[in-house]
Amino acid sequence: MYCVRFTVVFLLCLPAIGCQTIPEAIPQAEAIVMEHPDSAVRLLQGIPAPAKNLSRRNYARYALISTQARWLAGENLTGDTLSDVALAYYSTHTKDFVRVHKAYYYAAKIADRRHQPEIAMSLLLNSRQALPAAGEWQRHYVVETWLGVFCGKQRLFEEKIGHAMRAYAYADSLDRDGWRCISLGDIAHAYMGLGKYDSMEYYALKALRLAEEKGITENTSQKWAMLIENALRRGDYAAAEEYWKRGYEFAPERARFSWIKTKAEIYNKQGRYDVALRLIDSSRMMCPDTSDLTARALWAFHASEAYEGLGQAKKSLEALKYYCSLRDSLEDDIHSADVLHIRELWQYEHLKARNTALEGQKQLRERLAYRTILACGAILLLGAWLGMRIWHRTKLRRSSSKSAS
Repeated sequence: MYCVRFTVVFLLCLPAIGCQTIPEAIPQAEAIVMEHPDSAVRLLQGIPAPAKNLSRRNYARYALISTQARWLAGENLTGDTLSDVALAYYSTHTKDFVRVHKAYYYAAKIADRRHQPEIAMSLLLNSRQALPAAGEWQRHYVVETWLGVFCGKQRLFEEKIGHAMRAYAYADSLDRDGWRCISLGDIAHAYMGLGKYDSMEYYALKALRLAEEKGITENTSQKWAMLIENALRRGDYAAAEEYWKRGYEFAPERARFSWIKTKAEIYNKQGRYDVALRLIDSSRMMCPDTSDLTARALWAFHASEAYEGLGQAKKSLEALKYYCSLRDSLEDDIHSADVLHIRELWQYEHLKARNTALEGQKQLRERLAYRTILACGAILLLGAWLGMRIWHRTKLRRSSSKSAS
């Protein structure tokens, strides 16, 4: 009877066997990851050897929160594989749609950083598909906005307009004026890419009127910059100068040197070359990083135009030569960056293959352990059944003997 009782207790406890208690640091980090990603990263770093000590489910949750926290903290995740761990698990365990959505979303953002636009688009579409059709409008807005951004990077401007329009509809349903402005700006950018400048101007001005009406100052300088570029394209330099005055007051402090350079370009177009040269000098003094090759090249180019307009051919030629040398340096830097990027991708693929193999071994060990537990349970059950049979027969024989005597 003792064997039977033990077997019953064992079978009742069997579902809990192999279920690992999740470390407290994981739910604590998940609770603060959006507001304090740095603190979430430190909490997760306190878990010893997570790849070895955590179960597959807990390790996937750890990997997802770690990826989210480090992304929000601004870390470079180009060579990281934790996002792949989370994606591998949640792509097959789809019960919790929020975690499935996050796994695809952050994997898409990291793929975009790796310059893998097709993979990024595919992952982000899967992220959208994981969301319920009704509700979760905020997540829908974010996904549609980023789908538009990815389309813009691939020059798929028609598709970008569609995603931006859907994002605008979600922002409208949420009554978020700032988000409406962002979506209108995305639509304007897409029309500019298509060369439909009238439509671009309509949506950019619509966004700016809404921003002015609601007192929104963030993300407005880019829309003024689009209007300036359009005005310069059509030769309306007075309008370009007016747009510059409106946009400069909303420009971030770190980018104001670039706006001064743009004003120098406007004055070059107007024939005010001496003022343009003074503005170029002012832009140089305001620039926080004078080693920036792109900024230096543009200064040289606009200075060359100004000197040419003033009839100083020698200085114009010197500035133009300097501009060409900076362009060559930029191309060398771009080539070096491409080589470094290829090397990082190779290291990532190598690490991913190794981690996939280790993850496969871990799954095999977990399955083997669980099958061993089931086999032990079956053996105990069989032993209990045999023990009961033996006990029952022994009891029958004793009863028969007593009856015979």
